[in-house]
Amino acid sequence: MLKQNFKAAWRSIFRYKTYHFINIGGLAISMSVVMLIMFWIQSELTFDAYHKDAAQLYLLSEFDESEGELAESSPYAAYQTLKAEVPEIALAAAASRGYFPIIAVGSERFYEHNALYVDSNWTQLLDYTLQEGTFDIFKQHTNQIAISRTKARQYFGNRSALGQSIRIDSTAVTVGAVFADIPSNSSFRQDVLIPQHILFSSSYFHQDGSWSDRSSWVVLKLAPGTNPASAAKKITAIYRANHAYYEGKLAHQELVPITDLHLHKGFSYSDLPKGNTNTIRVFALLGALLLLTACVNFVNLSVSRASLRTKEVGIRKVAGASKRQLFFLTMTENMVAIAISMVLTITMVILFLPVFNAQFETHLSFSLFDIQTVVAMLLVFLVVLVLTSVYPALLISNISPLQLFRGRGALRIGNVTLRNSLLVGQLVLAIGMIISVLVIQTQFRYVQQQASGYRMDQVFRFVAAMPDNMLYGGQFEQVEAFRQNLQTLKSELLSSSAIKGVTKVNGVSLIDNPAPMGLGYTWGGYPPVDQPQQAVQLSIDHDYLSLANLHIQEGRWFDRANPSDKRNIVINETAVKTFGLKEPVVGTTFDQQGFRQGTVIGVAKDFHHASLHVPIQPVILELDQHGMGLVFLVEAQAGRVKDALNAVGEVWKQYYPGKPFEYQFVDEEFDNLYKEDRKVFVVLLTFTSLSLLLSSLGILSMALFSAQLRGSEIGIRKVLGATVANIVALLSLNFVKLALVAFVIASPIALWAVKRWLENFAYRVTIPWWAFVIAGLAGIVLVLLSASWQAIRAATANPVKSLRDE
Repeated sequence: MLKQNFKAAWRSIFRYKTYHFINIGGLAISMSVVMLIMFWIQSELTFDAYHKDAAQLYLLSEFDESEGELAESSPYAAYQTLKAEVPEIALAAAASRGYFPIIAVGSERFYEHNALYVDSNWTQLLDYTLQEGTFDIFKQHTNQIAISRTKARQYFGNRSALGQSIRIDSTAVTVGAVFADIPSNSSFRQDVLIPQHILFSSSYFHQDGSWSDRSSWVVLKLAPGTNPASAAKKITAIYRANHAYYEGKLAHQELVPITDLHLHKGFSYSDLPKGNTNTIRVFALLGALLLLTACVNFVNLSVSRASLRTKEVGIRKVAGASKRQLFFLTMTENMVAIAISMVLTITMVILFLPVFNAQFETHLSFSLFDIQTVVAMLLVFLVVLVLTSVYPALLISNISPLQLFRGRGALRIGNVTLRNSLLVGQLVLAIGMIISVLVIQTQFRYVQQQASGYRMDQVFRFVAAMPDNMLYGGQFEQVEAFRQNLQTLKSELLSSSAIKGVTKVNGVSLIDNPAPMGLGYTWGGYPPVDQPQQAVQLSIDHDYLSLANLHIQEGRWFDRANPSDKRNIVINETAVKTFGLKEPVVGTTFDQQGFRQGTVIGVAKDFHHASLHVPIQPVILELDQHGMGLVFLVEAQAGRVKDALNAVGEVWKQYYPGKPFEYQFVDEEFDNLYKEDRKVFVVLLTFTSLSLLLSSLGILSMALFSAQLRGSEIGIRKVLGATVANIVALLSLNFVKLALVAFVIASPIALWAVKRWLENFAYRVTIPWWAFVIAGLAGIVLVLLSASWQAIRAATANPVKSLRDE
């Protein structure tokens, strides 16, 4: 019987090609998107779980009780002490990002941003798949490094990397090991591993054994049965006993499971890749809704197709087919269709996975030989099979043969209210997503407008290179020479006709500045404060005003001819309110913890110094007193960005020969600030498009069913003189009503959802009313376009055919 059912299924698919093309294609597109989302969610939830000892691995962290913040790095000195004094630690390893070393491969030189300086235990504690060489190089204290397969190809092409020589800054090293590319769901993705002794011996790095200098990631493997909280208390006691820095400090050590690092919300700042549980929930919900919508379509189309098989089912019933046989026949047909959809799904996943990886900056892979992939696909197959096939199979198997031969059975089967409800559900999803997309796009336009004054595509930044012998100090003569060097560099840049302006700042960006910090200001004429006031402090030069497009509301900007301005400050409007300063603000004196006194000479209009996710903070602008600002912001003349880059590159070669020139445009920084938001928008836009497609197919199936169900009525109306327009309006009116019902349901749901999303922004748009109007009209247009062609087809058909059976 099974063989016959499969033959019947294939015949049905080839007989009703158009129907199955719509049904299978719609389902395949939906399942491919759902599968990609499933792979991504699985990757997010299983970060670092691939390490064989993952359940015993912890990152040593420090919780600052006064600030409520968790720091992920630890002192290297603590790591050395803990190994000997805490017996609960079975194995410990330390690694440091250090700095970005200059890699020289042949004549090519570049900064390596993906390097990690590791101790001898690092590759024992964390899992790396060795392909060539040996990790014993980290125990032998030699100048050998390990690189990933991707880096091996980048550095040496198709040549064998093992034994090849390169230079790291001034140190000659060889490649002693090559390992497989690190999984994308790893917190430690650095694919150049360098022995720590190379870092410690470098003039770029200074290791003084201080317990207050947190410069290392310390990963601990606890012995089986160890309580992490108890071990953390013991570690905290050792911290306090070993360094005066921790005496009386409101801080304690915590052990964060390595598998929790990616989604942990406690870290105030992190160099490790971080995920967002809310994004995971949203994507999971959208994926489930999309899969459910596709299944609803499949059911509606299956029920509609039953009307085309009236005589076939009737003959099978009269010939003795039982309900059970008809049930399994229908299940087999749908299973074959879903299997074909699954094949198409696999094909589309393979084709679109690179696009997905590029959009979401992931490295997901797809393999039919991976057990987790096979399980995920089987799970989706079974869920779709149950959701799409059981109801139509039960419906068809319970049809009365007498009704079938009277021409009514298949046309009257099923609960119309249920099918209408399912269609309304699809339209609710589509309309709700349209509203969400319109509101999110409006917010993005608002964000863009707030930064429009920065001329982001014409301004870029680069960091001047400090001499090696000054990284950790330097003689007065060296410091003074370097200061003059920086000023001369700026002057040479300004001499280029392609450059409109240059400003020099101290370690900050233009639109992504550091978080507030306690500055300890006391204001003249005001009572002293108990705690240091939090503010963002920017050290700038005189040209920052024009390049950053700041507006002075009161007072003035810094004057080159006034030496006392080196002690004065300009503050923003928020600082005036936060510090409680009264008019006149300009002229207010201040004392910064006794080492600096001056006057407020100006009040700048509030500007967005960071992402719009955070409110504008008090900002204090001061002249860089020591002239040691290393960050240069360069504005190119309109239309001459390339010339400006070339000019800066030539000057760079003169001042820093042998060092790579790296730069970043402000618009790139801007995109990085809202990267996660754009990911959500892209996913929502994709889901909206698919939801509209599936809703169109659902309406199409219902229009087909409605036209068949009312065939005789349409024929009679035409005989009595009804026009094509009358018939089309008759068949389309019910769908318009369903679209209106869907709009009423979708509007409050979408309103709640977009309000929640906008709460992530400190500065946001008012939800526009027109987004709801456009979404409602879009729903009605979608309904009319999807249903009208079938309605026109029914209205223009020969009425004799529809009345022949009556």
